[in-house]
Amino acid sequence: FFRSLLFRVFSPPFPPWVVLSSRLTMEGKTCIVTGGSGVIGKAIAVGLARLQAEVILVCRDVAKGRAAAAEVTAETGNGKVSVEVVDLSLRSSVREFCLRYCSGGRRCDVLINNHAFCPRRVPLSASAYSVRLDGSSC
Repeated sequence: FFRSLLFRVFSPPFPPWVVLSSRLTMEGKTCIVTGGSGVIGKAIAVGLARLQAEVILVCRDVAKGRAAAAEVTAETGNGKVSVEVVDLSLRSSVREFCLRYCSGGRRCDVLINNHAFCPRRVPLSASAYSVRLDGSSC
């Protein structure tokens, strides 16, 4: 009984999630993706940009960030993709970004914390915090 029911629910031509996702939009929403220049961050940004969201890629390297933003824009046609340079291992850099971002009255509807860094040795940041702890807790 359950097998036939599942077959009827999920059978072609259109599974329910395909029909639902074709109507979804995030137009007017602002999404911040940390680690946006990496593979996973770029894939997340592409998905959000396809839904017409404004996407802000938070990256440590400005060149990689701009290249990722250009790829996302080219793939989706969404011109609302921007880059912010922030070193998430430095609390002062995070504070500066937050003050700069919030001072313009902008809001953040979605924050995707994709930033990851796990070195073999545990170096300390300029703030004397473990980079491994800072990177995963920001």
